[in-house]
Amino acid sequence: MLDKGLAQLFTDDSFSPESKSGGEAERSTKLLQCYGGRPTFTDIEPHLHKEPCVASSTYLRCSDGWYETLPEEQMRSLIGTDLVASCEALMTAALEAKARDNTTVALVRIVG
Repeated sequence: MLDKGLAQLFTDDSFSPESKSGGEAERSTKLLQCYGGRPTFTDIEPHLHKEPCVASSTYLRCSDGWYETLPEEQMRSLIGTDLVASCEALMTAALEAKARDNTTVALVRIVG
């Protein structure tokens, strides 16, 4: 999370890369890459994004089902100084918005 707001660092491997936070668009449920779930090992091509860790930066890691449920403005407004309370508020908001897929959220703050 930037001082000015959120910046997306990861993308989902789907046929609908235009998925946006809080979006209403239907997306494909077909997995293009995954760890495990197959009888033999299959190579994946991870999408890497490098960014310097800056003290006081907060990182939001969430599942696609969660990200597609809430608009970024609402996400920003629910992230405060208490990360546990923020995670609880973010999860409650996604569940109240009737998230259509699995919902996982984690916050990490860089200190030092």
